[in-house]
Amino acid sequence: MPFTDELNPEDAGRAQAPDPAQNTARSLDMIENILHRMLALAELSASDLQLDRNLLQKTLDHLKNEIDSIADQM
Repeated sequence: MPFTDELNPEDAGRAQAPDPAQNTARSLDMIENILHRMLALAELSASDLQLDRNLLQKTLDHLKNEIDSIADQM
């Protein structure tokens, strides 16, 4: 007796195929989150606080590379 929650073979490909629209939305959400983090770092850098601005720049460069990587996968 087959299990009731088995996939119909005709639906198997569709059930496993990623939804491009969902993947794009997820990628854009990730990029938006990174941009918010970059904005916060830029605001810190512009402040009068004693900060290691070289470290802030390295962090911004790393976040930019993350965005580039996400965009390349879209």
